[in-house]
Amino acid sequence: MDSSWEEYGFPVDMHRLLDDAVQEILRHEDYGQFQAWLRAGIAGYLAPMEGAVYAPEELKEMAAQLGRLIWEQMPLPSRDFQTAPVTPCLEPSGPRPLPEPPPEADPEAEPPFLDSQDCWFYLLFHLPAASIQQAVAAERVPLGALADAAMELLHDGRPEKALVLLEPLFEDPIRDHSAVAGDALDVLLNVYDDLDWGAKKQRLIRRILDAVPRSPLRAAAYQRLASIYMDDGDTFSAWEAFRQAQRDDPDEPSLGSLEVHLLMADNQPEQARERARFWIKRLERLGFQPEEPPLDFLLQVAADPQAAFTDLSIEMAGGAGMRLLEWLRQVAARPLPAYRLRGLGHPPAGRPATGGGLVRQLKGLARRVGQGRLPSEAPPGQMLALEAPPGIREVEVGWQAILGLGKPAGISPEPPVDPDPWDPDREDAWAGFLEAHAEAFDSLDILDDLANVLVLHPQGGVACLEQAILAPLLFRARDLAQALLAERDDLELPWLAPDNRPLLRLLARLVTFFLHENEEEEAMATAAILLRLNPEDQHGVRALLVNLHLRHGADGEALAICQRFPEDVLPDTLYGQALALFRQGRQDEADAALTHAAEALPRVTRFLTAERVKEPRFDDSGTVEPGGDDQAYLYREDMRDVWQATPGAIDWVRKLTRRQRY
Repeated sequence: MDSSWEEYGFPVDMHRLLDDAVQEILRHEDYGQFQAWLRAGIAGYLAPMEGAVYAPEELKEMAAQLGRLIWEQMPLPSRDFQTAPVTPCLEPSGPRPLPEPPPEADPEAEPPFLDSQDCWFYLLFHLPAASIQQAVAAERVPLGALADAAMELLHDGRPEKALVLLEPLFEDPIRDHSAVAGDALDVLLNVYDDLDWGAKKQRLIRRILDAVPRSPLRAAAYQRLASIYMDDGDTFSAWEAFRQAQRDDPDEPSLGSLEVHLLMADNQPEQARERARFWIKRLERLGFQPEEPPLDFLLQVAADPQAAFTDLSIEMAGGAGMRLLEWLRQVAARPLPAYRLRGLGHPPAGRPATGGGLVRQLKGLARRVGQGRLPSEAPPGQMLALEAPPGIREVEVGWQAILGLGKPAGISPEPPVDPDPWDPDREDAWAGFLEAHAEAFDSLDILDDLANVLVLHPQGGVACLEQAILAPLLFRARDLAQALLAERDDLELPWLAPDNRPLLRLLARLVTFFLHENEEEEAMATAAILLRLNPEDQHGVRALLVNLHLRHGADGEALAICQRFPEDVLPDTLYGQALALFRQGRQDEADAALTHAAEALPRVTRFLTAERVKEPRFDDSGTVEPGGDDQAYLYREDMRDVWQATPGAIDWVRKLTRRQRY
């Protein structure tokens, strides 16, 4: 419903008028009283329009005709929600035309059509719940009005009342299988999301898929199922559900948006662009206008898929992140800052590796990385720490005073959640600081904070947002690390020095970013830089490198990394060393390495050799027990196919470990 008819040359705020008219009619359900009320107040509903001046008689005529138009389409509770015609005796002078529009308006324009569905939309906001249930049960309420009103209630933060409108539609048996029912289903599932009723949402979807025949309603259920699978990272199942939806309702306009979403989730932006072009032609043939959804979104995808999905993610988050995105574009061309090094004395001997903070993000590897001990002898020489260029430290002090977020604990990738950096007032403060300080892009400490801030974004983890905002932060850190290594080939920046941690943490995040982008070579190159700068490898990227080297047949490279950590107790290095030696034909050494691995982590041999294993229970926090079933299961999931692809490797493990009785 348009908020006014100004574009038709009829400047009335119809949204306000209809909402108030419904309340007035419900008070008495009397046409005469309603007309008197409208005549007295019609001037208060006029929308400002240049040149529009109405005499009192014209306003009286406008009220009379609008009153009749509204009354004749208004469902009345006292009449079992039927409308009541206006009898001639109530209007002895007969109907008269509405006043002429002002000269500036189109003389041929007419007010838009008003029907009972428009009135029902407003009526649903003011009827008591019992009356609504009665009207819905009697099938008096147009389905479109129910869906529209429920959507409005959801946006207004009243999901419980939206449930009253929609849940009766989907009680057994479900009678309406139309496209409008599909729209209502989509709103109801959004209500369940808002209430965090995931299990109930899943049950309703499954019931529709099982009980409803091929129809637009079942197609809508399949579309939502595809979105659920996509959010869970199960793209294979998401595509299957999408194809089912396409078979059920091939002409559904929203299928185009879903398809390009799936393609972007698969990191196929060019394919998304091509399919957007296909759907654009199809929707144009169906009569969609460029500004009309979903055609407007598909046009944006066809022009620039990454930008379209970034804008969509920011829009879904209420605009959070747009100022940061624009700032990054403005500072992108700044030259690399000249960081310096300062000595910190000699490191203490025998400190253990912490481990595993980035773990949950390095696919399956990360949850078990870094749980071993590093060599007891620290490398000789003085520890070095990074020092920001002159002037940057002052910017960092000002930044911390505004952001106040703090750093992640240890090597965890999760920053503190309080205070919320995306609170509108707080975002306004730190975004304003960045806009006033382009040199903040030269601070590794601030880049690290911004990467942490993005983790907490309402759309955090969405690929396009990470590509647009996170990637520039991480690439700048990598470029700086490469510049430092070019100047000093033997440079080491231990994690023990707090000033080194922003760079090391950014590099670790970049490894994860490349893995999510399926860019294994870039991930390995970045992990090698991180391991080179921080040989103690608190982030555990050695496990990633060993496994990827073995997967690609680079046994020598894998072995070299394993041998740098002789006291490690990660399955990736212990069992990886045994596999690398076995593949090189160094049988005696391989036997010794496997024996050592089986002594340290005996459960891995059982999980590695068994044809089938039961998935163990994992800790909700993501912590993995060293030597536990969960650790052994994860190693099997990551590497059993590599062991199987090596002739005789699995049988070798079975025989050797059976003989040793591990």
